[in-house]
Amino acid sequence: MGKKFLKLLRIKKMKLVKVLILLTVILRSSDLKAQLTFTVNNSSSSYSITCSNPTLNLSATSNFSSTLSYTWISPQLISIASNSIGITSPGAYTINATSGALSASQTIAIGINTTVPTLTLSSSNASLTCLTHTVLVSGIVSPTNVQISWVEPFTEFPCVTNTCVFVAAGTYHLKITDPINGCANSGTISIGDGRNYFQMSTPEPFLVNCPDGTVTISPIYSTNINSINFAWTSPINASVSGANTSSLTTNAPGTYTVMVTDTTNGCITKNLIYVYACVGINLDLFETNFKIFPNPVKDKLQFELNDLLIFDLKLMIADALGQIVYSENNFDLKMELDLNFLKSGIYYLKLVGFKNQKVFKLIKD
Repeated sequence: MGKKFLKLLRIKKMKLVKVLILLTVILRSSDLKAQLTFTVNNSSSSYSITCSNPTLNLSATSNFSSTLSYTWISPQLISIASNSIGITSPGAYTINATSGALSASQTIAIGINTTVPTLTLSSSNASLTCLTHTVLVSGIVSPTNVQISWVEPFTEFPCVTNTCVFVAAGTYHLKITDPINGCANSGTISIGDGRNYFQMSTPEPFLVNCPDGTVTISPIYSTNINSINFAWTSPINASVSGANTSSLTTNAPGTYTVMVTDTTNGCITKNLIYVYACVGINLDLFETNFKIFPNPVKDKLQFELNDLLIFDLKLMIADALGQIVYSENNFDLKMELDLNFLKSGIYYLKLVGFKNQKVFKLIKD
């Protein structure tokens, strides 16, 4: 009886030792497994794929005492044996780390935000006209906090909002960018130029016979005068007829202004027409009591043309050798000519007008 008891006690003792050894192994294994940790580093501040960050670069690092083997499992169940991965599509990505019989894993959810902002451009009118000098261009954008960037034909006053007033014809480009995901959209709108002006040119000056003569004047034009209004401005002393037609009849010399308005677009064109006065067609205007004084001249030279008007005069002064020392276009006979810049000597003053010219010998004191 005593021997059986001792034998049974030894067997139980052996089983207890095996249990203790097994428990020790399990505890040691648990301690090692607890030490197998790693960190996944993200190159971006978020875990979402965006237009400004289309690739997320994830990499794992660890201070585990032994070498670790890493394997990435993509949502498509593709295994990548590496500690790093470049992710371009959303989903759940799992990384496993192993060292011998030990292992650890992490699963990371990757989202996506590549929504492009919407843009619709519209304008208040398609073209600039002489009645409509500006065009309002509006861009309807969503979201409203997008960044605005215009490319304009002229950048003197660049627009910085989605609604702009433009004063020049051309093509305008608007780019919008969502600051959150970097996604962009763009649109183009063209503004035409409907400012069509009546084309006319200035004819040669007209001549009116004096006294009591008349002359009919008109600009030179080749375009159709339908939907065109004429308006003349005449000298105060002129007696005229046809002030709202394409041709004006007048009895006085002077400068006449013709204003042409296109009633379809409001565009206005102006032109000057000159009327000279003479007693007869072949009369030299400069022989009609015209004179210069004083001569000899010390500083200021004056001109006198009795009651006659001459326009578009060209004045030239040459020295005794024929070299031009002074010239002036559109010279006004009513003005004094300052000759202080000339040295003392003999000069020749030439006046050239409509079908007329005259040379005077001039002595400078």
